Amino acid sequence: VCGTNPAAARYTASSGTSTGYVSYAFDRYGNASLTQTGQGGEMLTIGAMSWMPLDTMQTVWGRASYSTGRHRDIRWANAVDIDRVGPYVIGDGVGGDLSAQVYDFGGGYARGIGRKLTLGVSLGYRAEIDYRRRDPRLKAIVSDLDLAAGVSYRLPRDMQVAASVSFNLYNQDDDVDYYSSDNALRVYPLTGLGTVYSRFSGMTGDFATAYKGIGWGVGLALLPSSPDARRLTVSVRMDDSTTDLIMRGYNNLTLTQLERKVYGVSVSRPVGIGTVVLTPEVEARYHDVSGRENLFGSAVGNVYEKIGSRTPYSHTTLDACVRVKTRWTVSADASVMFAPGVSFITDSEEMTAADRRLDYRVVTPSL
Repeated sequence: VCGTNPAAARYTASSGTSTGYVSYAFDRYGNASLTQTGQGGEMLTIGAMSWMPLDTMQTVWGRASYSTGRHRDIRWANAVDIDRVGPYVIGDGVGGDLSAQVYDFGGGYARGIGRKLTLGVSLGYRAEIDYRRRDPRLKAIVSDLDLAAGVSYRLPRDMQVAASVSFNLYNQDDDVDYYSSDNALRVYPLTGLGTVYSRFSGMTGDFATAYKGIGWGVGLALLPSSPDARRLTVSVRMDDSTTDLIMRGYNNLTLTQLERKVYGVSVSRPVGIGTVVLTPEVEARYHDVSGRENLFGSAVGNVYEKIGSRTPYSHTTLDACVRVKTRWTVSADASVMFAPGVSFITDSEEMTAADRRLDYRVVTPSL
């Protein structure tokens, strides 16, 4: 909740804390994985974060990290952030590994107004560059900005009600070059479930595309105003975003637009039993994605007149999780934590223009 409502961060802890960390992730996926996300990779991350109350009325926090690594065997996607821009990508069947560097930082400020009201603002920014050193030589540059503002009002019995609004601005520029003319491949604008945009299919040579996205979100939460209070927490949130695929080599025409709506809810309530604290938690999110393809007439002087549009692509996902976070205090200096639970995903993807549909369900236990 504090991640999306900066006003609620004022009550995250009773004292300041700073943490530095180093992590290394190593993943491998089999041939059944989505080819556009690759077959795993390696990523080294170095970062730090801090949360600090300036006085009883003001709190600041911040984070910064740098990641470097590699994504293995990315194919049929001359772009990154497939979860954000897919299925509308330009792709070829060769692809290859992508080297990646990611810079991420953010922070916020919350201030109490009187005894009960708190206002807060936060900012987060991610800059990423992904590149391949052999043909097809993809260079993808990502800029992702998040802004949020929130307000909270303190209630009796160590509770608070909080509301927030957020804004996202997204940009991705992709360039593909061929140093050897003999290696030039045909590329295809993919539109989901194995379909392509036939008007611009079969392009060869160097090309450039861009993604322009904008989004907003609102949230409402009821949560404790003390870090030690064992109270009910309820939060609901809605996010809406649109992402356009722009063809740079075709007079910056907007080929497709992806609209994504996400609705989320979570409920939790800690319960103490001796030296054990149990926190049953239920979370659910519903994703509703629709894709629009713009239609163009004959080119006149490299100008493509838009003559219509259609919305043949849809993708809905419901993911829910039930778990019990458990903390057992062994001594004053040691505790054991685990969270047994089960998650459920139901997914439906459809392309009406080609009469194609893919449905699946997954149930996953966890500990």
